Amino acid sequence: MEARSLGAANVFQAVLVADESSVFDNLHLGSDNLFATTLRREENVAKVAKLTHELLGFEFDLDISTGEPPLSIKRWITNGRSLLADPKVLILDES
Repeated sequence: MEARSLGAANVFQAVLVADESSVFDNLHLGSDNLFATTLRREENVAKVAKLTHELLGFEFDLDISTGEPPLSIKRWITNGRSLLADPKVLILDES
């Protein structure tokens, strides 16, 4: 939490997603006050839509279960989760 408060974020080598949850929920898991949120849902949707477009370059259904997409999308979810925190420093472990 201290590193996060200083602006650091990390992406681990292992793809850590909750397959039963939606892609949207996985992207926000822990990105805004550790399992809680201070942003309204509309703001969250807009932020994720912008990130999705920037990283993937196409529209993606964020409401599907994370268990459905291929591993490459799950990897993107873990990267996107860290980027949603607007880090000053992003640490990638073989991501």
